[in-house]
Amino acid sequence: FLLLLSLLLDLVFLLLTTDYVDLSLYLIILTLNLNKFEFIRFIELKIVFYINTMYLTFLFLPFLGAASAGLLGRKLGVTGAHIITTSCLAISAALSIVAFYEVVLCHSPVTIKLGTWIQSEILSIDWSFTFDTLSISIISTVLLISSLVHLYSIDYMSSDPHNQRFFSYLS
Repeated sequence: FLLLLSLLLDLVFLLLTTDYVDLSLYLIILTLNLNKFEFIRFIELKIVFYINTMYLTFLFLPFLGAASAGLLGRKLGVTGAHIITTSCLAISAALSIVAFYEVVLCHSPVTIKLGTWIQSEILSIDWSFTFDTLSISIISTVLLISSLVHLYSIDYMSSDPHNQRFFSYLS
């Protein structure tokens, strides 16, 4: 029963996100009749991929907004720079609240390994992000306050002639 319920929930999630590549993979797995353990392992890998994507998204989305407002500010215009930087920070703040629930309230720290930096016989140093209780608390607080500052600055800095540059620096 739980396997069937997890299959249905995964199918609904895939339909809602309209990720047709994942949907086709899902249907291929169902038609190949993989055994229960192989299928559960596939679902676990998909969940790990979505969680890693979420954590990396709320880290790099403000940088993407700042880079787009700074480099494409003249083409975007004042309103475009406002919308892009504020929405990037608002999305990051919402994702950080989800991460706050997962890491702080559910007590499950997350480590994302990007690669190996140094590897020797007894020493292994990895490039990784570790999200524990302290780091997620600070990240979520900073992102929430920063998104509110962005909302306030839209009206406050409306008479500034270099609005795009200001919002790029603010992000």
